[in-house]
Amino acid sequence: MKRIVLLITSLAFFETINYAQTVADIDGNVYNTVTIGTQVWLKENLKVTHYRNGEPIPEVKDSMAWVIQTKGAWCNNENKPANSIIYGKLYNWHAANDSRGIAPIGWHVPSDAEWKTLEIYVGMPANMANLENYRGTKEANTLKKADTTTYWTLACCPTPGLSKNKGTNSSGFTALGGGYRIYFNAGGNYTSFQAPTGNAQFWTSTAPDDTTAWLRHLCVYHEDIYRAHWPKVNGSSIRLIRDSPATINEVKTAFEIVMFPNPAYDKLSINCSKNKDIKLKIYNTMGICVLQKDLGNNSSEIDISSLTKGVYIVKFRSLEGNSENKLIKE
Repeated sequence: MKRIVLLITSLAFFETINYAQTVADIDGNVYNTVTIGTQVWLKENLKVTHYRNGEPIPEVKDSMAWVIQTKGAWCNNENKPANSIIYGKLYNWHAANDSRGIAPIGWHVPSDAEWKTLEIYVGMPANMANLENYRGTKEANTLKKADTTTYWTLACCPTPGLSKNKGTNSSGFTALGGGYRIYFNAGGNYTSFQAPTGNAQFWTSTAPDDTTAWLRHLCVYHEDIYRAHWPKVNGSSIRLIRDSPATINEVKTAFEIVMFPNPAYDKLSINCSKNKDIKLKIYNTMGICVLQKDLGNNSSEIDISSLTKGVYIVKFRSLEGNSENKLIKE
């Protein structure tokens, strides 16, 4: 029997605050998170194939078909499913910006400004953040996984005087060289893919015009971060950021809840004796609340037999703060 203990120094509660250390998308893919300064990011690239409302995002394999897309689409790099297991999927910008939402509730595709906030936090001079192309000094290294043997190895487009550099990942962002898909055929083989392990490329939600959007690019040969607006038909990775509350007030108390078993079948036990006025809500992966209960100050056993098998998010709200955790119903 697996027991999960949620113990945090919390913030005064707002419905938008999310202390989850893992996040599940609508397909059931589970991602780790990392706090960098005032922001919370996913540590892995998105893999989802459905919008938040359950509607599918089309997979487009053919290069010529990819070029003419005006709606959201995804692909595996080199059309190899094994690549998406490690590096996530590639999406055109239309998928990143679709009104149906590609992110789980409480998360979103970061804006260009949110990327600048990250870059400045990891050391980029503020007066360089608005520049284009490669800028800064060694900020890319703080984002890249410390590796030149597995995830950052591709000897593509070598730059004279530069050699492959090993990231430090001091931020915890853990970027891998996931590659990208370009809108024209650069290599003569009509695949249009830049294979993994040489570059990482991430969409932002910000579009300066009708045909392009801002993105960030990390390269195995560069310690600095590339900023440019590229055609929306390109295929890039997506790294999500958590929604931010309008106001956060610190509360110097501990929020402790024990939830078990997990996975659970018909019953879920909650021990919250150290907290006050606990409210529980369980959400499915579409962000719909499927069960809620007032626990007060007492430990409780929750009947979850009415829930179908799958992944859920359990949210706790109390006078001490908020927290949430993944629940697997079997």
